[in-house]
Order: sequence, then C-alpha cells, then structure tokens
Amino acid sequence: MRDLDWLEGKNVEYRFVSADGSVDRLDALASELIGQKVEVIVLSSQQAARAVQRATKTIPMVMAGVSNAVGAGFVASLAKPGATSPA
Repeated sequence: MRDLDWLEGKNVEYRFVSADGSVDRLDALASELIGQKVEVIVLSSQQAARAVQRATKTIPMVMAGVSNAVGAGFVASLAKPGATSPA
C-alpha cells in the first residue's frame, strides 16, 4: 500500500473488528461498519461474508478466507465478481 502512496493517517484508515469466534455477532459488526461509512470491507470467513452480504449490496467486500465465492453464491462469476448471484 505504501508503494501506491496509501498511508495510514494520511489517506487511508484501517478498522479492525472481530466477532471473537461468535458468529451471532457478525450481523451487528457488519451493520456497525456500514454505519461508519467504510468504503471496502475485508473479511476472512464465509460466515462474515454472508453477514456483510445481508447488510449491504453497495460496499465492496474482499474475501480473503472464502475459497469458492461462486459456489457459495457471493458472486455470479469470477469474470464479473461485482455481479452478485441471487443467494
């Protein structure tokens, strides 16, 4: 990020949240992030992706821990990942 001149405190801010293993908290955390007007959400599990998908259709998500985004119904295809499939 630094090579692209994205510097924390200057033009980017990172917010870290955790459900601490409680999937019951994921919907609330997703809503909280959306309420903070974030521009992108990076997540690390299929459960977290599902919570974000329920909460927003406009904020992009980067799925680091989802192995089959098409099969799980998060995207319609890898060619057009922004086109979500009807889940």
